Amino acid sequence: MTSTRLGIALGLIGMAAWVPQFQGQITFTTVVLNGQPAPTGDGDLSFTLITPGAINASGQVAFMSRLRGPDVVPFKDQSLWVGVPGSLALVAREEFPAPGTSTNFGLRSSLLNYFFNSFVFTDSGAVAFWAPLLSGPSDAGIWFGPPGSLDAVALTGDTAPGTTDGVKFAVLGSPAANASGQVAFTAQLAGTGVTSANNQGLWSGVPGSLMLVARSGSRAPDTSDGQVYSTFFIDTSIPSLNGAGQLAFRARLRGPGVDASNDEGIWFGGPGSLRLVAREGSRGFGSSEDPIYQSLSAPVLSDVGQLAFRCTLRGAGVGPANDTAYFVGAPGSLVLAVREGAHAPGTPDGVYFGDLTLLSDAAPSLSASGQIAFRAKLTGAGVDAANDEGIWAGPAGSLSLLARSGSHAPDTPDAVNFASDFNNPVLSPSGQVAFVGFLTGPDVGPENENNSGLWATDPDGNLLLVAREGGLLDVGGGELRSIHSVGGSSFNAASQLAVAVQFADGSQGMVVATVGTVRPRITAVRKAGAGIQIDFTTVAGKHYAVEFTADLLEGGWAALPNTVAGTGSVASVLDSVVAAQPTRFYRVRVL
Repeated sequence: MTSTRLGIALGLIGMAAWVPQFQGQITFTTVVLNGQPAPTGDGDLSFTLITPGAINASGQVAFMSRLRGPDVVPFKDQSLWVGVPGSLALVAREEFPAPGTSTNFGLRSSLLNYFFNSFVFTDSGAVAFWAPLLSGPSDAGIWFGPPGSLDAVALTGDTAPGTTDGVKFAVLGSPAANASGQVAFTAQLAGTGVTSANNQGLWSGVPGSLMLVARSGSRAPDTSDGQVYSTFFIDTSIPSLNGAGQLAFRARLRGPGVDASNDEGIWFGGPGSLRLVAREGSRGFGSSEDPIYQSLSAPVLSDVGQLAFRCTLRGAGVGPANDTAYFVGAPGSLVLAVREGAHAPGTPDGVYFGDLTLLSDAAPSLSASGQIAFRAKLTGAGVDAANDEGIWAGPAGSLSLLARSGSHAPDTPDAVNFASDFNNPVLSPSGQVAFVGFLTGPDVGPENENNSGLWATDPDGNLLLVAREGGLLDVGGGELRSIHSVGGSSFNAASQLAVAVQFADGSQGMVVATVGTVRPRITAVRKAGAGIQIDFTTVAGKHYAVEFTADLLEGGWAALPNTVAGTGSVASVLDSVVAAQPTRFYRVRVL
């Protein structure tokens, strides 16, 4: 399909933007349904109990599912898959060989019922996950790779890189991973010379070449003499790893001068280049008059090196109504993005942010470019139980209210409003937002099976209804199923949203909803020697042509030589023949 997305006009007296009207649209593609045959190649197996999945930049999906079949034992039936609709590949399966070991994936204890814990899906198509082992000297490990090419990153009982002989991994935390093939994880240690003072650490690198980033008992950068790492919150916190291999993590300290008021911090960087970003007991805003960090959440990290985290504050003028905040930005350039007690953008004067502790994972969602999305309670003039919650998104300093309880829910009948109950929003790398909201209004309620839905913004920021409880979804071949519940779990830069669906007949599955079409955006038009350089955004896997005309009314668009393959980054094209035209207009077209 060919369509015009954006044009920039360039004339002798300057530049002006020309943006053609864009109409949002939503299309669905079914990825997997329970009862569907599972392509294992070893019998009559089918998918059942499919968990919410993830989608990467190229539209591949990853998900976990239990299997059903004549030779499958219940609770020994978990599996992990990657692929595209119609072409799914098995990554790992319970009771099947675990690469790098002489045993199988499997549970040794009936007390455990989870598997392939906290998997991470990268834009390269690789999956990183923690899993237990059925037998042998190692009881668990971390694996990373695409289907058919998994590497064992670390196994319990392995020698821990960067430590002395006899020091081994005892407990492994869940991993982070990136498209460059790097992983990061925390671990507990055991062995020679290991005590409670030095038995934890953080590692990163590629499989086979891990590096110790930090270890309990070692000096914590940017702290006073004798102050060392104490713990890395292995059970509750996963380090954040971006595409450049940079890390952000929270750790606890001990040593001289350390007490409960200053014993936690957030660090950023890599092996040998860590720096302290924030610490309990330090000023959150820089001024000696400003509040002090009282507690810090685990951070999230973007590919451009920006962090986001939640904190509580203490100090003069700080109380329960204004003691929680979100900070966003690069190390050394953090800005206060949101604070309880501050005016809530998009609301009338006198309406303020209330409780910011609704997010179960503490930090807001963070996009590749540093935008955030979050939900929060409201307080103030005219606020009651019917309109006291909302969803916001955008860059710090320019947040937009996307939805508020008590306001009309887009694409629903008049008088159908959002109720005071939203799920945490999902944010795409390009800034699109998706969330589940609940509804109130005439003939709306649980008894009518129509009081929840999934909304998402299109590339222009328009909020659209993706799917609603009680609505019909074509799962393929014209087969319509009634929706019981729906939720978005992962959003990519190509406007593709991974959606988990439960149907009224008891079936379930995962579909991909394409929310509008991502149009390229011209970011700059500038002189480059004797020509003009046009810079524009791209999506990986798409191809683009830059076109020009001398007259918008007459049209007559012509393409510059050479098409451009999208990479997900900004691309540049040079127009070297402009001298003969005093005015020239440009647009970028998706091929």
